[in-house]
Amino acid sequence: MSFVDFMILGAMKSGTTTLAKILSMHPDVCFCQIKEPHYFSKSPDWQKYIEDYKALYNPKSNQICGEASVSYTAYPLNNKNIWQSLYSFNPKLKFIYIMREPIDRIVSHYVHNYLRGFTKEPFEKVVLHQSNYININRYFTQIRPYIELFGQGQVLLLTFEEFISNKKVTLNKVANFLGIDGSKFIEFETVHANKSLGGPIKNFKAENILQNQLFQTIKSLIPNIMQKKIDDIVNSIYQVNLDSKPNVSQEMKKVIYDLLILDIREIENLMGREIIEWNIFKNTHILSK
Repeated sequence: MSFVDFMILGAMKSGTTTLAKILSMHPDVCFCQIKEPHYFSKSPDWQKYIEDYKALYNPKSNQICGEASVSYTAYPLNNKNIWQSLYSFNPKLKFIYIMREPIDRIVSHYVHNYLRGFTKEPFEKVVLHQSNYININRYFTQIRPYIELFGQGQVLLLTFEEFISNKKVTLNKVANFLGIDGSKFIEFETVHANKSLGGPIKNFKAENILQNQLFQTIKSLIPNIMQKKIDDIVNSIYQVNLDSKPNVSQEMKKVIYDLLILDIREIENLMGREIIEWNIFKNTHILSK
């Protein structure tokens, strides 16, 4: 039954899409046709539809297969025993788990949801009232069941920051972990999927409507003199009142720190090193005094 060799796990907005795209370009890798199928987190009876999932892969000889669904480490959302489902599917699965400094990740998560119209509430209200913004950053809580079930040797822990700052070194770690040739990665320095936005926030909702093929077809039937007016109306209706990423108060940073610091220390123990790239976050309690 097992035809998938590895999965990229990680919190939303932590570089999983970039790593997936780079791996999909490697000649020894067959990546899932849908980057995030969410198959094991969304399917109540995953065994029943396994052939549909298998159809998402078309490996050549000697290629390994993989996918990247962030929902697999979004406990307790979706499948509450997802690691058990995955172990039943393939006990030899390997997992690459990418983690990002919590405050940066939460801000990026919020901006992502705001732009897509999932929320219009202020940043701090959303984070304090929607538990998934915090829970997804409980990295030890999310990955511990995988390590206990599959063994630590089948889980590679990475940080978003080390990946972005030195892709070559990080990709060599990934290659060694997966048993593929690290020298075959191509054009990886130019891959920046879902790059964080700087400056004015882009109006994705209006842009998606304006670029929709059906909308374009209908608009083509309207006299040219009226087409720009139609675009202006759409932009006005779906206006995004977010000029920049939210500024997180020191008080809010302290709240996030208090909720997550013990979990982060456990992750450092697993990694066998201090995550120095997160020192600004870990010093939040000092800065708040």
